[in-house]
This record gives sequence, structure tokens and C-alpha cells, in this order.
Amino acid sequence: MFFESSKPVTGSDFFNRTKELAELVNTVELLKKGSTKYLALIRIATLDEATEKLLELRANHSFASLKDKLSDTLFSSIIDFPEKLAQETDIYFVSIIDEFQELTDLSRFKHIKENIGDIFAFLRARWQRHLRVNYIVAGSKLTMMKEIITRERAPFFQHFKIIEIGNFDFPDAKQMLTALSEKAGNPIPQKFPLSFQKFCGEFNF
Repeated sequence: MFFESSKPVTGSDFFNRTKELAELVNTVELLKKGSTKYLALIRIATLDEATEKLLELRANHSFASLKDKLSDTLFSSIIDFPEKLAQETDIYFVSIIDEFQELTDLSRFKHIKENIGDIFAFLRARWQRHLRVNYIVAGSKLTMMKEIITRERAPFFQHFKIIEIGNFDFPDAKQMLTALSEKAGNPIPQKFPLSFQKFCGEFNF
């Protein structure tokens, strides 16, 4: 089987993104030296409508079950846990939050507004006290992510370095398709990647 969904890609099955990986590794080295460097990974390609609806449904379902239980004190304890654990164990953490823009939905609930307020302002206030944890966020909704991170009056304005994750270029896509097909024991014809590009217009990986 060439491709599987819902599974992390690791080892020899991971292609491209060498620059992005180097950025992530660098944050760890900086953290050890006492400096945090927040990164925001933003997927440039837009999601189709069905995927957007699925993400919205998932977020609403998850947040609705928590909205009446998250007090300021409890939420602070949850957010501060990585830092406390890092201090107790004398190690460092990199915390990665996917679909970061979905946290916007928390602010819709009256309980959250009254007890926590702006969710991103709350996170910023807690994270700024963390010395042994670095934060990397990722999101697939380009406009929302940039609104959260780059809007001048936003709590996280100038806190993150944005890394835009684009599609594979042709050489990397060809390498991936060829290598994975050979590994699966069913190598594709050499002309297939070029035919695929002409048909689809891009490699949306």
C-alpha cells in the first residue's frame, strides 16, 4: 500500500521538509540555551469544504463537553503542566499544537468568556512564564492563523515565526512516489510522476 492516512510519517518514508525540520531542531538547541522561539506552521493549500466541516464538527463537539468545567485555576494548571514537569524532571519540552486556530471556538462560550476571557491572551500570559518549554503551533486555515498571529492588536502579535508549508516541488514528489512504490513492491512507470503533474497541476503533499 503506497499511502495511509491517520498515521504519522517517519523514518525513510518521510520526504522533503528538510528546512522545516532544521527549524524545529534549532528551537530545541535555543531552548537549552535559555531562549524560546515560537514557530507557526501554516499549510498554504486550502482545505475542501467537507474537511472544513469535519474540523468544525470535531472542535465544537470537543469544546462543548468542556465548556462548563474549565475554571481559570483548572485551565491554568493544565497549561502550566508541561513547564512544571520540565522543571521537576530537569528536562526541556517542545509542545506542538495542531489546528491551533480551532481554539478560537472556545471564546464563543459564555463560561469561557467570564472565567478565562480571550483564550489567546490567556495562553500568552501563561506561556511567557515558561522557561523550559517551547511552543510550535500548526494550522490549515491560512486566513485565521495569520489573523491570530500577525494582526497588530492580537495577543500573539510578533510572538511567532511563520513557516508556510507548501506543496512538494516536482523532484521531491517524484522521489517520494518512486521510492514508496518500489518499497511496496509495485514500482510505478518512470513517466507516471510527470503525467500526474500534468493531470493534477500540482503535488498536494
